[in-house]
Amino acid sequence: MILLVSRDQILNYWPEVSPLVDSALACSQGEFDKADILGFLIAQSMNLWVSIDGQVNGMAVTQVITYPRHKVMHIILLSGKDAFNGWFVDMLHTIEIWAKAVGCVRVTENGRRGWEKAGERFGRNADEHSGLGYKKVYITMSKNI
Repeated sequence: MILLVSRDQILNYWPEVSPLVDSALACSQGEFDKADILGFLIAQSMNLWVSIDGQVNGMAVTQVITYPRHKVMHIILLSGKDAFNGWFVDMLHTIEIWAKAVGCVRVTENGRRGWEKAGERFGRNADEHSGLGYKKVYITMSKNI
């Protein structure tokens, strides 16, 4: 089950989510630390998503970016256990549906090379990851919704 965590529930999920946030931040370029992420979640300028299968097994942190011409749902962090055994694709689809509902035209994610490998696993080739619909754009993965 994929759940968008409400502001009043963030601290309840934080003990399970925190190690996954650490894991994702370890692959980042130092833009955020864990306290930054928690602060943005509580302030509601970012959103926390969890995958639950008896316990939290995956999480994503997203942010709506409003450009002058359109809005984009940007995946800030994505991390979890056994991603390719189910929750990963469900998480992306759920985020895409919500993004479209709030007026976004695209979902993006700046990620490590693992995202490209994920696209190759679910898609047909490295340029058009047709299985997931994401394609490599510089170092950013992007999907129009």
